[in-house]
Formats: sequence, C-alpha cells, structure tokens
Amino acid sequence: MMIVVLYKPPAHAHNSVSASDSLALVILYQSLHGDQWIDNSGWLDEPVQEWIGIELSENGESGRRVIRLELHPENMRMRGELPPEIDNLEHLKSLVISKNLVTGELPNEIANLEQLVELDISHNLITGTLPDLSHISSLTQIRMNHLPLDPGPVWPWLYDMREQLIELYMMNSNRTESVPLWLAEEMIELTHLGLGEVMPGLENGLGSKLPDMTSLLNLTTLKVYGRYWEGPIPEWLGQMPQLESLSLRQCSFSGDFPGFLANISQHVSFRNCPYITGGIPVHFESFTGHSLIMENSPALIDDSDYIPHIAGDDYYTAVPNRMTVGPLPEWLVNLNLTTLVLNNVGVTGSILSASDFHQLKDLEVLDLSNNQIEGNLPHLGDLKLRYFDISNTNLNITSFPSWLNSSEVGSRMIHLGLGELGIEGEIPWWIGVLNQLETLALNDNNLSGPIPTSMSLLKSLDSLNLANNNLSGDVPDWLYELAVPDTETRGMAALVLSGNNDLTGQVSKELIHASRMRVLMFDGTDMWYPDDSEIHHWLENVITQRGNDFFPPKYNNVSISFLNSIQNPGNSDIPSNGFFLEQNYPNPFNPLTTIVYHLPFRSEVTIKVFDVTGREVALLLDETVDSGTHSIDFISGSLASGIYFYRLQARFTNGTDRDHFVQTRSLLLIK
Repeated sequence: MMIVVLYKPPAHAHNSVSASDSLALVILYQSLHGDQWIDNSGWLDEPVQEWIGIELSENGESGRRVIRLELHPENMRMRGELPPEIDNLEHLKSLVISKNLVTGELPNEIANLEQLVELDISHNLITGTLPDLSHISSLTQIRMNHLPLDPGPVWPWLYDMREQLIELYMMNSNRTESVPLWLAEEMIELTHLGLGEVMPGLENGLGSKLPDMTSLLNLTTLKVYGRYWEGPIPEWLGQMPQLESLSLRQCSFSGDFPGFLANISQHVSFRNCPYITGGIPVHFESFTGHSLIMENSPALIDDSDYIPHIAGDDYYTAVPNRMTVGPLPEWLVNLNLTTLVLNNVGVTGSILSASDFHQLKDLEVLDLSNNQIEGNLPHLGDLKLRYFDISNTNLNITSFPSWLNSSEVGSRMIHLGLGELGIEGEIPWWIGVLNQLETLALNDNNLSGPIPTSMSLLKSLDSLNLANNNLSGDVPDWLYELAVPDTETRGMAALVLSGNNDLTGQVSKELIHASRMRVLMFDGTDMWYPDDSEIHHWLENVITQRGNDFFPPKYNNVSISFLNSIQNPGNSDIPSNGFFLEQNYPNPFNPLTTIVYHLPFRSEVTIKVFDVTGREVALLLDETVDSGTHSIDFISGSLASGIYFYRLQARFTNGTDRDHFVQTRSLLLIK
C-alpha cells in the first residue's frame, strides 16, 4: 500500500518533537483513516503534543519522542492497517489500540520497538500470525483477546518471555491446542492471565481441563473463557491465597458452585456457565471480596465486561440455568459488596428490605433480573447504584420508581433494567435526568404514549430496548441522531422498538452513518425504511457485518439485525414491490421447517441461515429463480437448539436498473 504524506507541521508546532516520530504518526493516521475517526482532536492541526492519545517524553538529544500511543476504543469508523513505519517510534513504551477496526497482519516491524512495555491489540480484526516479540526485553504486558488470528498453538516464543511477562491475555484468539505446562508452571512473574476460546468447529479448543497453576505464586487475576473448559471447577483455585480475582465465562464447568471460591479475596464471577448447579455456598458468609457475580443471562453482547447486554431481551438464545440460589441468605447484608449480580440463577423469596440494603451502603451494581424474586421494591436512592436491573422478576411494580428522579442518581446511573415488570403509563418526562445511561431496558411492559423528547438528552446510550409496549406516534428524528456517534453522542449499538403496533414513521436514512449499530429491531410496528439504494446497502452490511467496516469487532458475536419491517405504510402483509419472506412454518421446529418467499421478478436468489454469532450454518439456495411464490425446506441436522436467522437476498433487473432486496427473519429450533 502506497501512502502519500500530505502533512506540513503548523507554524506554531514545537520543533523539539522528533521528525521521524511526527512522520510515523502521520503515516499511521492516514493508514488508519484518521480523518474518519470519531475523535481526532489535534491531529495534523496542532502540535504533536496536542494530538489526542499521544504522550511525549521530555526533551532529549533528538527532541521529544512519542512514548505512548493510544487509540481510544471504538474510535475508528473504517478498517485500516498498522503501517510498518510504526517502528520509527523507537522510544514507544505503550501501544494501546484495543476495541477498534485495525485489520490485516500485525507488521513484523513492531518487534523492533525495543522499549515497548505494554501492547494491547484486543478486539480488532487483526489476522495472520503474530511476530516473535520475545526479543523485546522490556515488554511485560500483552493483551490480544478476541482476534481472528490464524489457528494454532500457544505461540512458542512466549516461553522465552516466561520470566518477564506480568500480564498475558489471549482469550478467543484461535489457539487450538492445550495450554502448555510451561505456561501454567513457569510463567512465574505473571500477575494477570486470561485464557480460552469459543470457536465453533475447532475440535480441540484451548485445553479442556484447566491445568494446575498453583506454581504461579504472583498470580492475582485469572480469567477463563470458553466452552472447552469442562469438568468440576478445580479445587486448586481455592489454594492460591494471593488470587484476588477469578472470572469464568461461557465455560462448560459442571457441578455445584464450590465453597472454596470464597477464599478469593476480591472478585468472584461466573457468567453463562450453564452446567454449574447449586446456590451460594455458606462459605461465602466469610467472603471478604467486594464483587460477587453469578449470571446466566440471555445476553446480546458476548463480552459484557465492556458494555452491558440489553436487559430483559429474549430475542437471542437464552442460557439455561441449573442454579438454585433460593431465598437471599440473611448474611448477605454483612458483606462489603460493591457488586452483586444474581441474574437467572434461581433466586426466590422476598427482596431485601430497605434497612437490609442500607447495610450494603457501598453497593454500586445490583442485578437481580430473570429470577422469581417478589415483594415491594424498597427505596434505593440513598445507595451509590450505577447499575440497576430487576427485569423479568415478580416484584410488585406498576410505575417507575420515584427515587430514580434525582440528579444525583442521574449523574452515576449507566444501566437501568426495568423490563417485563408490568409498568403502566407513559415514559416519564424526567427520564432525561438519567443522562449518563448507556443501557436502558423498558421492554415488555404496558407503556403508552409517545417516546418523550427528554430522552434526546441520553447521549451516552449504547442500547435502548422499548420492545413490546403500547408506544405510539412517529419515531422522532432525534432518536436516530442518538444512533450516530460524534464527539458529544456515543452512538447507539442496539435499538429495539419491536411490538409497538402504533409506532409509525419512516426509518431515517441517517442510520447509514450509525457506525456502531449492530441490532435494529422494529418488526411489529408501522415503521418502514425508505426504498433507497444506500439504505439497502447499509442493511445488507448490518446483516453480514462480521469483519466489515460498519461494526467494531467486539460485536463479531452479535452480527444479525432483525429486519422484518420492510413494508411501506398502508400495505398488506406482502409489500407492493412484491418481494416478501414469510415466517417459517412450523416455528419452533425440529428437525424440518418450510420457508416460503415471493418474487415479482426473475432474480438471483440466495437463502442462508446464520447462528446468533453471525456464523453461516447453512446455504439453502444460490441460483436464479423465476418470479412467483416458492418454498424451500430447511433440515436442522446436527445444529443445537436455539435461535437462528434466515436471510433472503434477491438481485434483479428492474427495467434497465440492477437492484437488490434483502430480508431476514428468525427461527427457533427446539430439540
């Protein structure tokens, strides 16, 4: 790739910045399409020290040098590659580019950064193999999670770094063989370690039994990720007195949740480990930690450490629960918790009283959703809650809790889940007070009236779920504006409006600029999208987003948007243009279901089936089909139970113009 440098330092630039560093940064800016970044403050217009994400050293013989380069998460709108000129930043100590759209292979020249201490390339589209970094004697922190790298074993050159690395994360990076014993026994300086895979189709996966790591005497944080980890949770985890934090995610560990995990000093978490049984062991009465997370949630987002899922949403495969926590134990209020998450783990009985909650005075995260807990919700406004979710419980709630109407609560609340509670009336005008919200779930209630204008103040929204209410009126333009990221607005990644029969209006064309959008649902409304080629192209990329410019890679596992609402207003079930994909029948099904579709023109037709990770699991049709009504059968074969999506794409000639049509629906396989 040839890069033409068109940068001239501004007249007020400080000449003390190394020319080679300035040139390398400009090349990187152009290679990563910096002109399209959401925030590129200062770049190319101000002195280098004013460029956002850049930190410089003090003056040296060759001038000030770049020592830190950080690309803010989700800042890129277009894919781009790291240029080989990165090695001109020879004094660089920290390179942090996580959660962006960096693609291609990591340049071999990165191994020339002899002063590098920290490398974080997680959650990108980086492919191929990684260069040998073992010659960088200063490198102590490597984070390379969630990368579509070439499959292979744990990189052998890591063995040569066994006495220098203190932080190593390589979750979901296509490692296909067991963890080598040297990693579990000889990486003696490690304090932070992340292991694991969720890679459908790989026979081996990264291990199956978690190897004994008691030799790693400095290990304080361990994250284990992936369905290939199986068997009982190993007892040696309770024999590591220095271990402060343990996270198990999407693992196949089985058996009762063990009491010895109470020995971990700060943070115990398991998320979506469906074979774990039992409740909260009584051993946790002596738990000294601040965070207890037990969750089997129907999550929309694969890695909710970063952004929470859409609470209360049931459009995606739910994780089965085998936990039986039962009534909340009385001793729970004596713990020094800041985080308590008990989501879909069999909690029953009454919710704690206001006085009980006030003993948990430092509580910041409370999630009791998807349980059979009951009673009246106490006043919780005096707590420090920033994350609150009681969706899909049996609590007696018919209106919005009044304590939420507080500027103090609004200044800290980032997640509010009030779905499936039977709340009635209009969404209150004061909802705009909660202007720090990133996730708002009000789905499956009895809400009525228009979407209030005060919600336009929620500029930090990532996910908004208003599905299955009685909302009415035109969807306001400002709601679509909240989906488009800029320096003031985060940009929504998920917008769910389905099941509000009286919601109307044309979907705004502004959505083609919604670079973070991954879920758009408005089936069961009177909404429609315009017959516009740019919108059609955008929708097609929404559906097939895995690895394209429209989506941050951290959403690779949430790649299908549900787009049934394609009709123009006033039409019958089949749109006037004649294209239509019917709901499969029967649904749910096992093992066979029939899909019917309508074509007004002879068209080149493909029908594909995807799982909820966006992975294509079946190609049902790929041929030219005459106009008319047609059907095709889908046999599930060895597919597991769950929700899948089927997509019709038709390319046709209308007069002298070539055009195309796309529609997607969901189907449910129950074995």
